[in-house]
Amino acid sequence: MDTLSHISDFFDAYLILLVVIGIIATIFTNKLSPSSAFLLGTLILIMGGAENVQGLLASFSNMQVITIFILIFITVAIRHNTNVDALFDKWFKKTDSPGVFMTKLSVTVAVLSSFLNNTPIVAMLMSNVQQWARQNDISPSKFLIPLSYAAILGGMITVIGTSTNLVLMGLLSSNGEGLLSFMDFFVVGGMVCLFGILFQVLFGRRLLPDRVIAMKQFSENRGQYIHEVELEDGNDLEGVTVVDAGLKNLKGIYLIEISRNGEVITPIEPSTVLQKGDHLYFAGDTERLVRFVENQKGIKLPSEEKLDKVGAGSIVEVIVSANSKLAGVMVKDSHFRQNYNASIIGIHRNGEKVSGKIGYVKIKSGDLLLLLAGNDFEHRIKEDKDLYLLTNIRESFKKPLVRRKPVYYFLQALVAGALFTGYFDFFFSLVLSLFLLVWFGFLTVDSIKSNFNFDLLIVLACSLTLGKVFIESGAADLVSDQFLRFIPKNDVKILITALFAFTVLLTSLVTNVAAVSIAFPIAYSLAHQMTMSGDAFYLTIAFGASAAFLTPMGYQTNMMVYGPGGYKGTDFLRAGLPMLLVYGITSLIMIFWWFEL
Repeated sequence: MDTLSHISDFFDAYLILLVVIGIIATIFTNKLSPSSAFLLGTLILIMGGAENVQGLLASFSNMQVITIFILIFITVAIRHNTNVDALFDKWFKKTDSPGVFMTKLSVTVAVLSSFLNNTPIVAMLMSNVQQWARQNDISPSKFLIPLSYAAILGGMITVIGTSTNLVLMGLLSSNGEGLLSFMDFFVVGGMVCLFGILFQVLFGRRLLPDRVIAMKQFSENRGQYIHEVELEDGNDLEGVTVVDAGLKNLKGIYLIEISRNGEVITPIEPSTVLQKGDHLYFAGDTERLVRFVENQKGIKLPSEEKLDKVGAGSIVEVIVSANSKLAGVMVKDSHFRQNYNASIIGIHRNGEKVSGKIGYVKIKSGDLLLLLAGNDFEHRIKEDKDLYLLTNIRESFKKPLVRRKPVYYFLQALVAGALFTGYFDFFFSLVLSLFLLVWFGFLTVDSIKSNFNFDLLIVLACSLTLGKVFIESGAADLVSDQFLRFIPKNDVKILITALFAFTVLLTSLVTNVAAVSIAFPIAYSLAHQMTMSGDAFYLTIAFGASAAFLTPMGYQTNMMVYGPGGYKGTDFLRAGLPMLLVYGITSLIMIFWWFEL
């Protein structure tokens, strides 16, 4: 019987190792989304007998997982009831020094990210950063990567600052370990944030390129935007050659392709005769294109007539989020007009030429979409997690004045009061705050539904299940044994440094949640084999998993600023490597000091 049990444990251990390798490989190569990779891996474990359905269901009800979603919903309420544009303008109104701006921006974002979900914070401030940069004739590329980095740094100040920390707490709880304290994160994270911001203020802008402002790329980087127009009945150009129609000499606009009955005509000869139903594809200045369309009979931007005409015609720009359900979907299959009352008239993809009929272009995360928007577009996008508004359109869409502000601020203070006084426990105070926000109308049930990210729930629950099975199967011991083969047991500092580097490598290849869920079992096994408290090991992997500075794919806020900043992958390496060194050295020194290692 013992032999059969040993064989079963051996099989489970190697099965989980294969599953983990498979998850890393599929996420890194983009073969599967993180949610699909984690769910498939977990189902394989269940079918292989290494886990059961009850264990997976228990992970869905984990308190830390629920906490992550409550914090997301509270962030939504704050975003909907706070005029961020007005606050930002007031805070930066008299700031004209890039260094002062960088300091204010980094500190503000770090503080907000320490207790709010950092993705909407970056989304809210991107357009404001670009507006300030344009007003001061500075490229936004000098500030958008620092904006993302500040959100990462601030998230490590508190246990609720990032989902990574909360997933770690869930893993600790489900494996019977003591939880890390508020002060563990505050002391170490506070110093890491301080030195990280100092580095950004002193050196950050010097390491970043002076890229063309994204809105100017319509005219200055012509080949990367495409705009589609259609010839209707009774148009002025039917039967006329391209050269006679004047389409070869348009200032700031270039005809690059014609789509006719499924056939793409490119390059276009001057003698090409235009026909009814032709779809013309232009590259160049958006405003000039709009004026050209308005001055021609029978030429239209596609589907413009199907937009709500009250307030229609506003040209806005949005960015496709890192986990958007639109990613990988053809424009024609995205139901874009029905969902957003907006029509895609241009696409910008950093570093790639986007060509062909817009309806047949597959949307990618990080794409900038140029839209012709209807009057309720802002309301629709506000309830959405797939697109983030980039262009500042305050003049087109007026925000309503917030009523009952004293009550609103009181409700937010209630959460902070419950946290610091201990009158309610942390989880109950968040639940109560969420209930009151809904009760008083500061957050609607529809907002909760639209901001409920099922993919995130799958990743979180499956990562907890994966971590638990990793430990129980003995797979974590197999990996930790390899660590201890090369690193002396009595040199805890070197061991923790190696664990930090391993976790950073993971988070650069996959998501931060995946990194912490894979690194946790190894940290757990190392701590138990060395018969010492695991707090230093666990805090190490928390900081390692959030050290997503090297690649745009490493963290969702990096992906958000990638396109708008006009960045290349090497820009993240140039700015991220020294930031990682500052972050890593500070983290390790503080962890050694705090835990007296």
